[in-house]
Amino acid sequence: MQPRQLACEIEAQTVAGNIFAHRAASVQVSYLAYPGTLGAPYIDYILADRMVIPEGEEKHYDEKIAWLPHSYQVNDDKRVIAEKPSRAEAGLPPAGFVFCNFNHANKFTPSCFTRWMRILEQVPGSILWLLAPDPIAWEPARRADLERIYPQGCEARECEGLLEGRGRSAEGEERFLGIVGEKPLAAQRAWRFADLAWRDEGGGTLRVLLDCASHATRLEEERIVLTEFIVDMSLALENLARRGTRVLLTIAGKAGGGVYVALAAPARHVAAVHGAQIHVLPGAAVTAILGSSRDAIPSFADYHRAHVAEEELKLGLVPDR
Repeated sequence: MQPRQLACEIEAQTVAGNIFAHRAASVQVSYLAYPGTLGAPYIDYILADRMVIPEGEEKHYDEKIAWLPHSYQVNDDKRVIAEKPSRAEAGLPPAGFVFCNFNHANKFTPSCFTRWMRILEQVPGSILWLLAPDPIAWEPARRADLERIYPQGCEARECEGLLEGRGRSAEGEERFLGIVGEKPLAAQRAWRFADLAWRDEGGGTLRVLLDCASHATRLEEERIVLTEFIVDMSLALENLARRGTRVLLTIAGKAGGGVYVALAAPARHVAAVHGAQIHVLPGAAVTAILGSSRDAIPSFADYHRAHVAEEELKLGLVPDR
């Protein structure tokens, strides 16, 4: 008898989902991260209890349901529970109602957080207790475009497609903050970018570098990124501009339409590195505007006429067009 293989999906349609689509195992199970149906023909079972899936709700699930007798979430009932800390030991004020949310901060949308603030306003003396976000694991970064933008030197660090640092040119020293890399923007990176912008010291010049063509891998996350997080990115930069910061935007590679608009709106000046691609409109719309006989990638002159960018940065050796 051929041994059967079992694969368990605990990430809910993330990178691992691609593996499951190729039938990594003869039996594939959804568990823990997302208690709803994945609606995927390659997921055979979901592990659940009657709290996760109440009686009568089974009809909404494509998967066969493997019922667990008590709780679907595995925990160690022999683990020693710590002593209850005092409010002072937990960093809380001595009085007042405490609202709590210990989910990861990237799950909070700006509109959700705004509602929480309204609740706090209506409950005098109350506070909101949140889980501290994981620290960003920065690593030193070297990029040829940065070295050419800042010929007098720069210090840059990068983490998961976020870039920040300081650079020096003939115009003086300035800060920079960037979104770079092949991966889609996604909600977590957009949230972290906005958080860095809100925390910026303000004043002087802040250059925003953009090299990110798409927003998200899934339609639902695309909606969230475009309606919530991109707005917060723009508001954070607009806040800096209103406080006297000279905000500049430089398109270093590819720029997706929504994130381009959000970052360009508060910028005093928009420049594009030679060869940059700005996808403000879908390809069909670009073809209709520029004509089917035009190059697939518009030239900087096209961007300039459309008021998408004001300056072309020719870094290094640039071939004649």
